[in-house]
Amino acid sequence: MTNKEMCKSNNLDEREVCKSFGKEICASCINDKGDCESKDCDIAYENWLEKEIVNYV
Repeated sequence: MTNKEMCKSNNLDEREVCKSFGKEICASCINDKGDCESKDCDIAYENWLEKEIVNYV
C-alpha cells in the first residue's frame, strides 16, 4: 500500500496528514541538525506511516 492509498483509505490527503501529525513525523526523523532535507522527511514520513498502519490493523 502506498502513502497515497493509505491516506485515501482513511479519507485524508497527504497534506492533511502532514498538518495533523507533522510534529510526530518530524520527531521520528533521523536528521537532528534542524536543516530538513526532503529525502530525510520522506524517509521519516514513510517510517511513521508504516508504524501507523500497524496501529490501525
